[in-house]
Amino acid sequence: MKGYELLDYILKSESLDKKCTIKNAGPSQDKTEFHFFKESTIWLNEKTYNGLLPEDYRVATHEAGHLYNNVHHWYWILLFKVLRALCFLSIISLFGSVLIQLWNSYDTLSNKTLYLLMGIFTLLSVVFMIVINVDEELANTCGKKLLNKHFQTASAQYNTTIPIARVLDEYKTSKTNFFQHKYTRMFLIMMVMINGNTYLVTLMLPLDIVLFCIGASSVSVVFIMVKKIL
Repeated sequence: MKGYELLDYILKSESLDKKCTIKNAGPSQDKTEFHFFKESTIWLNEKTYNGLLPEDYRVATHEAGHLYNNVHHWYWILLFKVLRALCFLSIISLFGSVLIQLWNSYDTLSNKTLYLLMGIFTLLSVVFMIVINVDEELANTCGKKLLNKHFQTASAQYNTTIPIARVLDEYKTSKTNFFQHKYTRMFLIMMVMINGNTYLVTLMLPLDIVLFCIGASSVSVVFIMVKKIL
């Protein structure tokens, strides 16, 4: 039984197959794209998609857990999407305020306004990081529920001999703490970069120094994300 076959069996058994399609993501990461008013998509990495190992089954059921949780607890994914939108709005507001200050030679906004925007951005980012980690735990909980409910019958249909205990063991060994999650690290780096650059603006340093620091830090963050060092 391949990873996508287990996932497909679970979706059909839970009558979720008409709300979601399964696609091969190639070398990209496994993820679930949930939509309220159109068909959702679960992307499985090439390894997971055609995988025959307990770890592949864990990942497949974890992604099924995301979908299951979002469908049955729609308010949770709504909170997630609203928080994400607010985070990016706060980034745009803070970045725009910094540009206005630099353009007008520090003569438009007060430092108190910038500190307030920094505080709002930091608060939203921290809350969003907490929500991301809770979302992963909920997906694990729902994934294990679906695994216990459907794995035996799916294994019988596909003649799989791997015991469910080995898949459950993968759930235990794959647990990550708050700072190990990729999106948590990404937001932490963004917080340090954006708040650090904003603080430089409040110091009213020479424009060439501030612009150099902003440019260097921005290039560094892009490099980190492109190289997938996160």
